[in-house]
Amino acid sequence: MEIIPYLIEFLMKNMMNKQYLDYPKVHMISLTYINAILKNPYVYLEPYLHQIITFILSIILVEVNSHMIELMITVKDYSVEILRVIYEKFETKYPKFISHLLNIFKQNIIPKNNYNNSQSYLSSYGAIKVFNSFLSLINLKESKYSWTYTCY
Repeated sequence: MEIIPYLIEFLMKNMMNKQYLDYPKVHMISLTYINAILKNPYVYLEPYLHQIITFILSIILVEVNSHMIELMITVKDYSVEILRVIYEKFETKYPKFISHLLNIFKQNIIPKNNYNNSQSYLSSYGAIKVFNSFLSLINLKESKYSWTYTCY
């Protein structure tokens, strides 16, 4: 009997619930499980990859009301590391992985509505970490995406 489907179901049902958004320690534990499973060569994760990536992206982009901002930054850093593990493991099967990631995160570089709000800056921090981690892996001259930003 395989436990992976149950773990993924738990993550998607419970961890994506708003009641857990302010508990970065719980996210760190979940990410540790995901990282261990990703590094295990005997576990077939491809059918669950979309759900795992969705979970990780939500952690990177979440805007929390937590008093544990430093811990949440650590969780976001770890999430980006796990995205790199996913990329390295599946890069030949999903060659546009980086382009899709950067398109998702380029909209979150500059905080949206409230510029004095640490919540918005946490989301921007996650986006910047993703760019920092993955931008060096693509050739921007050959990219068909525009990376120009207008600052007001």
